[in-house]
Amino acid sequence: MDIGSAFIAALAAAITINLLTVLALPVSTSQAIVGSIIAIGITSGTLNHAVLLKILLSWFLSPIGAGIISYLLYKLLGWLIEARVKNIRVWSLIMKIGFYLVGIYGAYTLGANNVANTTGIFVKAGMVDLKTALLVGSGAIALGVLTYSRGVMTTVGKRITSMSDLAALTATLAMDITVHIFTWVGVPVSTSQAIVGSVGGVGLVKSTRSIDLKVIGKIGVGWLGTIVLSLAFTIALLKLGTVIF
Repeated sequence: MDIGSAFIAALAAAITINLLTVLALPVSTSQAIVGSIIAIGITSGTLNHAVLLKILLSWFLSPIGAGIISYLLYKLLGWLIEARVKNIRVWSLIMKIGFYLVGIYGAYTLGANNVANTTGIFVKAGMVDLKTALLVGSGAIALGVLTYSRGVMTTVGKRITSMSDLAALTATLAMDITVHIFTWVGVPVSTSQAIVGSVGGVGLVKSTRSIDLKVIGKIGVGWLGTIVLSLAFTIALLKLGTVIF
């Protein structure tokens, strides 16, 4: 991938993510950048189908795996903690410490897996070195969290299913574990897909009626739309670049 292709892929992915974030959908930067790279691979005839299949399979498995892990963890933690801790102060302290630890772990797995989504293509194109790409990428992730994440947080945290403190802690931990596993495998997966799967797993412990299937369906459309939009934007930008230059 050359510098021009890397720029177009990153720009198309950024446009896609911004549009869908405005709609408060927890979409995937992994899907957006892979959709852009697919478009470039198709137009240049360099698409690696084996690697693409591996990534697509991981996208299918990650929310399912997160849901299973979340379901089992919620059962286990409910038995270990909820059934035994009766003091409200002790319970609050356990939850507070747990949220800090799980949040730190989640930030770690996010950085380990997702920072390469857009910065990796610039390293491949020879524009920046690895350390610079990691620094810029991690800083941009932090800035996005601080400025532009409230709507997506509301969708994931409140609209899929109602959650107690323990349920929220369990869902986040399940997402962290899932993303960490796929990071070991070396596949870019979506934290958005993983958290939706883990929240769904928590909801299943209560009953399927506690899950808002309309919200799940809307999120699913957003996931599909991410790939389609990023691919379309990339092709459009490639054609525009050909016309201009």
